[in-house]
Order: sequence, then structure tokens, then C-alpha cells
Amino acid sequence: MKCRQRFRFRRWASVGMLCAALLANDWSTFVGACFGQRTVDPAVDAYNLAVGLYKQQRWALAAETFRKFVKEHPGHVKVAAAKLYLGLTLINLREYREAREVLRQYVADYPSSRELPHAMYRVAECSYFLDDLKAAERELRAFLKKSPKDPLAEYAYPYLADTQLRLGKPAEALASFRRGLEVAPKGKLADDCRFGMARALEALGRPADARKVYRQIASDRSSGRAAEALFRLATLAFDAGELADAAREFDRLEEFFPTSALVPSARLNAGYAYYRLKDYATAAARFQKARQSPNQAVVAGYWLALSLKSQKKYDEALAVLTSLDVGRATPDVAEGITFQTADCQLRRGHYLDAAKGFQRAAEKWPKGEFADDSFLFAAEAWLLAGDVQKAQAILEAFPKRFPNSPLRLYQRLLQGRCLAATGQVEAQQKALDLFRTVASQSRIPRTRALARMHWARALLKLQRPQEVADVLGPLLQELRKDDRLGADFQEAWILQADAYLAASQFAEAARTAAEFIERSPASPHWRQAQIVHALASAHLRRYDEVRKDLDQLIARFPTAAAVWQTAFQAAELAYDQKDWRWAEVFFAKVIEGGEKLPEYPAALSGLAWSLYGQEKYAEAAKRFAEMLKRFPKHELAAEAAYMQGIALRASGDLKAAAQTLQRAAQAYSGRWEAYEAAREAARTLKQLGRIQDADGAYQKAHAELLKQPEDKRRRLDALLDEWALLNYEAQRFQRADEIFRLLLEEVPQSPLADAARYSLAESDLLAGRLNAAKKAFEELAAKTNSDVRQDSLYRLVQIAAEEKNWKNVTKYASLLQRQFPKGRYYWEAAFQLGQAQLQQKRPDEAVRTLEPLLDQRNNHKVRDTLWYPHAWVLLAEAYFQQKQYQKVAGRGFHQRLPRLALPLPDGRRAGTSLQATG
Repeated sequence: MKCRQRFRFRRWASVGMLCAALLANDWSTFVGACFGQRTVDPAVDAYNLAVGLYKQQRWALAAETFRKFVKEHPGHVKVAAAKLYLGLTLINLREYREAREVLRQYVADYPSSRELPHAMYRVAECSYFLDDLKAAERELRAFLKKSPKDPLAEYAYPYLADTQLRLGKPAEALASFRRGLEVAPKGKLADDCRFGMARALEALGRPADARKVYRQIASDRSSGRAAEALFRLATLAFDAGELADAAREFDRLEEFFPTSALVPSARLNAGYAYYRLKDYATAAARFQKARQSPNQAVVAGYWLALSLKSQKKYDEALAVLTSLDVGRATPDVAEGITFQTADCQLRRGHYLDAAKGFQRAAEKWPKGEFADDSFLFAAEAWLLAGDVQKAQAILEAFPKRFPNSPLRLYQRLLQGRCLAATGQVEAQQKALDLFRTVASQSRIPRTRALARMHWARALLKLQRPQEVADVLGPLLQELRKDDRLGADFQEAWILQADAYLAASQFAEAARTAAEFIERSPASPHWRQAQIVHALASAHLRRYDEVRKDLDQLIARFPTAAAVWQTAFQAAELAYDQKDWRWAEVFFAKVIEGGEKLPEYPAALSGLAWSLYGQEKYAEAAKRFAEMLKRFPKHELAAEAAYMQGIALRASGDLKAAAQTLQRAAQAYSGRWEAYEAAREAARTLKQLGRIQDADGAYQKAHAELLKQPEDKRRRLDALLDEWALLNYEAQRFQRADEIFRLLLEEVPQSPLADAARYSLAESDLLAGRLNAAKKAFEELAAKTNSDVRQDSLYRLVQIAAEEKNWKNVTKYASLLQRQFPKGRYYWEAAFQLGQAQLQQKRPDEAVRTLEPLLDQRNNHKVRDTLWYPHAWVLLAEAYFQQKQYQKVAGRGFHQRLPRLALPLPDGRRAGTSLQATG
């Protein structure tokens, strides 16, 4: 682990500086040209144009114009100046290689030029920018030798010093930095020179002297190098093993220079320091902040995961590791991510994923830091995943691949476990060393029994309980025959009973425990046997036996924690099996043990839940209230407060339920239950018809949900939508709109957002804000949500018809029909489309659109609409425009439409057109 921050000297800006004399000579000519004054020499005009473009910082055009001038007027007096300008222009374009060629040629062609020092400096500057360090050093030295008092020396010395430092010449760099300070002790680059001196001192192995200089720079917070100096101070402390000082200095950097670009690296390095100090919680906090920087999101995330892992927060560590982009990581970090991900998966029991991850790490980084670890852990993971052959193959290759690995003993251990996992007799003998051999070959009953006991314990640790029963079976047979032997190895019965229980062989567990209880009622192992029998019986739903077991256990061991834990486990098993009555019995038994039991509060809560499960809602509410009264600060208190209200509501006492839920929301603000209580209070108040109070409860629920962690806020949009609909259905439209806007503000990407936007657009429409409504409906009509899109297209058709914008009516009605051929607005869209076509003097199209509507006269959903009679009017008008008068008469329009009954789109009435047809 190293403090990470790449340092490189800044490239000081003096690019583009022209000699004052050169500007003075040329600018007046250019100004004259700008005001229309013509010179006798066209070449001068061309040159002046190029200079003007340069002054305007139109670099590309200036470069092109200077090149053209030099090419077309090679002998002109201004060629030298033009070449210099061209070089400077190319520097401004960052075309350093070409600029250097031009300026080097200028230096060669014009050795007597008064601009020679300037050109020499620019040549060296280009080499520096090109990272041609050897050339830069040579050229900067040449410039300083020729013009040691040139103003540009203030820049040349730092460039030279930085170049020397990067060339591995720290002593020369130190001298050059000092010379730079002598030339300009209060110059713009004074602190840069001091910073460079400190870097050179570091390179010379003089960290104490470097710290003095860094401290001087850092003490002036207005200095441009103060943050970097503080960072280097922290880094030197870290490198010296002064971790507490390093952590403090890195933290101070963010405190003193919160906008510095070094803050992300300071956070990262502070994390390293705290990690080395084993202050993993603080380290995790720093790494979490460091992740905000995209450039170090991966490495910071990696170390955040390690910090969480060191706190045994494996799930959190795994979540972070799996979120990292390994492709953006350096090789060492990429290896670490892969290895640590697999290790977390192994610890969480995700064996197959762990095996693949370890194997991937071992194959991709065969000589990496974790190579031998990855190799062995892959074998262990494959073993735990059940693929013994793969594990064995890896273990057999390990000695050849890592002959000097310190993990050889661990490899042998894994070989034993791997062989044992095969279930083969020979493998078990090798795997479990002498246990199997002694148990199978010993002639002494005690020795044979002892071997089997060790074998059984080893198998239990390997989580192979079924094999424990196989191993202990012969021993139990001997114990049944030999009472003297049985007195020493009574634990064998308990081990077998535990193994059956762990293997979910509950009948066998109960049988073995019962046999031992009958054989050895005074044994010190009796209590454990009775506990196993009680739990096995609970799994088998033999609740009468469970109650007898618990009564005996409590009578003999009233203060034993394991006994009350067993009673509580039995209650939870009954509850999980939805046997609410027996759950009530067993939870009540735990409660009889008194309030001093750790399980008492949970048992009281469980009793209330059991009553609720039996639909004894009033009793459940009382028990929840009792739990709340006795243990108001218990972790289950908030749940009890919430459930008291739910139970009251289920009992039919809505008023009391609402009051209880509101109190719970207030009392446990910040808890998830507070949100649930406020939400259910709102729903209950709505049932009571108290809309104003329900609105307030929803507002409280919203505030509580915002206090929850990000992963729990996924229900925010549903809550806001429910809240808004409360007001919408109560015709409190203004309030509903406020909440819909809140939904859009807080959850803009929600699937419910478009519905909210639609509702707001409808409000604009009803308020007469047609432009706003139309814009919103147009945006919604392009959405993927089909319901919103359909409704929005329908509204756009309505708005266009209202505005008599028949072109838009045609557009949106056609879209509505095409996209929703079975939609609820299909036939009304046909009606509006036909009207639009008619208004646009396209009667043929109108007839094709409107005629199918006549076939819907038996469809009551269409026939009973207000617009349907108008369709007949429109069709009659279309026939009339086609001069198909016989169709007007033949369709029976006279019978369907009374004369002058309905207005046509142009203001006439039906009777007018029909009368005209004769």
C-alpha cells in the first residue's frame, strides 16, 4: 500500500508572448489596413493581415496566412518576422513539434536577430512540452547562457530544474530551482521553485530538509502550491511510518483546501493511513468519500471493501467489490478485487462463485501477490461447493507450482478435507489421519470409541452431519452392550442427535434423544438431549411433546439460558409453520419466565403477532400496547406501536387506529416503522372521510420516507402517487397538482412520473393554459408508457379541434388510430379525423374515415357518446361535397337526424344540407 498521487511540475504559461518591439513595428500598419489604407506593396498587406489575425488569436488562420506569405514572398524583408510569428502561432495551436522545427530554423537563419533569445526560449519550451527532456535541458541551458538576464529567465530556470529532476539529476535541479528564486524571489513562480526544491531534496534523500520547505509553503494558504505541499508533508509522514500524523495531515488538506484537486487523493491516502492504524471504520468513511472522484473510484472502492471486510461486514464488502469496474483498475488492484470478491463469497457461503473467482485470479495473475492464496482457496471453495475432483486436481498441482509457498501445511489440511469429502473408505483414512484407521483396526473398545468420537467431531466441523451418524452408529451399538464404556462416552448420543437435527432428520433426532433420556436420566447431558428432542418434535409438529419437554426443562433448569432459548425457538418454529395457537402457547411460556429474560420482549411481541394471526385483533392490540408500554426503547417497540394501530383497524376501531398510528409515526420518527405508521394512518383517515387529516398524515409519511436510506426510498413514487390521488379523488385538484409536482421533482425517473405529468397537463388544460398543456401532452405522446401516450394523443386531438387546427387534428388522430387500433379513443379519433378532412376539403378521405363509424351504431360504447350523432352530420356533408346526393338520401339521414338538430363544423345545421339535396 502506498500513498497515491502522481506529481509533475506545472508547465508555466508564457506561450504567445511577442517581443514588444515586434508588435510596435507591425501593429500600426495593420490598423491602417483595417481602416482602408492601402500600401504600395501587396506583400506588406498580406503580412499585416497575418499579424492582425495573430493579434485576434485566430491561430489556425494566422498560421495558414504566415505560411502563405513566407512561401509567396521568400525574399521579403518581413519573412524573418513572419517565421517567428509562425512558430509562436503553432505554439498557441499546441503543435509543438512543428513549432520547434520552424523556430530552430529561425535561430539557425537569423543568428543576429534581436528576437534570437525569444526564439531560443521557445525552442526549449517546445522540447519541454514534447517531453524531449534531453533536448529541453540542452536548449534551456543554451538560452540561459546567452541571455541570463532575459525576463524569460524567470520561466526558464524552473523549466530547466523540473527537466533535470525528471532526468534523475536532483542535485542539479536543486541548484536550478535556487537560481530561479534568486532571479525572481517574488516572482509568479517563487512558490513553484520552492516546491521543486523540496521535491529535489526528497530525491536526494533529505526528507527532513524537504519537510521544512513544504511546511513553509503550506503555512501560506494563499499559495498556489500550499495544498500540494501539505499533501507531500502527509506523504512523507506516511512513508516514515508516522501514520497518525499522516492521517491528520491528509484530513487537514480537505479542511484547509476543500476545492483543491488533491482532495480526492488526500481522502484516499487518509484512508490508507487509518487502515494501517486498524481504524477500519474511519478508513471506510474516507474511502467512501474518495470514491466520489471518477479517477479513483475503483481503487477507493477496493480499499473501502477491505475496510468493511476487516470489520467482518462481508455482505457490504461484497456489494462494493461487485460494483467495481475491474477493467479500469491497475493490474495489482484488479487482482486484489478479484481475490477479495472471491474471499467474501467464500465467507458468505457462495462457494461456486468463490471457486470460480479464485481460479480466475490464479490464472490471470500467476505471479501476483495472491497467486498461491488464490490457488489454495479455489480448491477449498470447490470442495465446499461439492466438486471434490476439481479441488483435488488443484491441490495436486500446488507443490509443483509453488514449491516454496508457506501455505504447504494448509494445502495438506485441504487435501485431508478433500479426501474426506469423497466418502470413500481409503480417502477417509488419509483425510482424517488416524481416526478412521484406529476406529477400524483397534481391538480396545475405549480406544476405538475415542477414535470415533474424534472422527465425529471432525465431521461435524466439516458440516457433514449425516456422516457423523454413520461413524457413531457402531459406537452406539457398543455403548448399548457395555455399560462401563457407555458411562465415559455418553456424549456420543448427543453428537449423533445433534447431527440428525443439523441434517434435518428430525424423526431420527427425536428417537436418538428419547433413547438417551430413557437410558441416562441422571446424565449431565440430559438437558441437551431434552433440548434436541424438543426442537426435533417442534419441527415434526408434535407440539404436545414439545410442551412436556419444556415443562420438564423449566422445572429442572429454571435459570438456564439454553432452556428459555429453546422455548423461544419452539415458539418461532410454530409461528413459522403458521400454527398460531401453539405459537401463542410457547410465547406465553417464555413470558412466564419473567422480564429479565433476554427473549422476553421478543416473546411479548411474538404473542401479539400470534393473536393477530388468529384474527384476535382486539387482544393483539392490547398485547402490542403492553409490549410498547414495558419496553418503549426496545428495537421491537416501533414495530409494536405500528402493529397496535393495524390490529385496532382490523378490529374495526378506525378512530383509535388512526390516533395510534399517528402517535407511532411521531414517537419513532426516523424509523422505517414511523413511515409505515404514517402511511397507514393516512389510509385509515381516508376511510374515515377525514381528507384534510389524511393529507397531513401522507405529508408525515413522505417526510419519514425521506429520512430512510436510499435503498428503502424505492417506494417514494408510489407514496406520492397515492397521496396525490387522495386529493384528486376528493376534487382537491390544486393540492393534488402540488404533490404530482413533488413526485416529478423527487423521483423524475419513476414509472409513475408520466402519469403525474399527464395530470398536471390536464390541470393546465382545464385552466385554459392551452400552450403549456399542449407542450406537455406532446412530450408525453412520445413516451413509452402506452396509457399515458394514448391519453396524451387524445388530448392533443381535442386541443387541435378546439383551436380548429385541422392539420394537427389529422396528425394526432392518425397517430392515435395507428398506435392504438384497439384503444378506447379509436372511434372518436376517427370522428375527429373525418371532421378535419372535411374541413380541409378532402371529402373522399372523410368518407373513407367516417363510413366505418356507421357500422358502430349497435356498439353502445360508441352510439351513446355525445359526438356520435355528429358523425352522421359530417358524413352527410362529405357526401354533399362529393355531390353524391343519392347517398345522402339513401343512408336515411332524415330519419336519424332531425332538421336543424345538430350544428355542423362550419356553423350550418344538418337540415340545411339535407334540404339542399332535395
